Amino acid sequence: MTTRIASKDIPYKDQMIPKGTLVGIAVDAIHNHPDYWEHPERFDPTRFAPEMKKGRHKFAYLPFSLGQRQCIGNTFSEIEQRLFLVRLVQKFKVLPPKLLPPKDLTRSTFIFQTNCVNISLQKR
Repeated sequence: MTTRIASKDIPYKDQMIPKGTLVGIAVDAIHNHPDYWEHPERFDPTRFAPEMKKGRHKFAYLPFSLGQRQCIGNTFSEIEQRLFLVRLVQKFKVLPPKLLPPKDLTRSTFIFQTNCVNISLQKR
């Protein structure tokens, strides 16, 4: 959940959001919404491929929020993830599990997956 304060009166559908109202954005609901994602419950890294992004709403994926108040660790995190993955695939062959466990999420301020996704690593 990320929050913002309305800087002016904003008409939304058949209601008015008054200036100064704290507005909550349920990011996990957006990330799991079938209007934006086909089979949102499935693990599918290909959905982030450049050709798959075409036509998708620009706010359908908000892992670090947006705008001036987005997470300051965004760029660092993305670089760190890429470096980690490059080193991982350089040193290991990554094998998928035979069966993926069902998604079981615990929701609070942050979202945690309560069961692990198992993989096998074979040294190259």
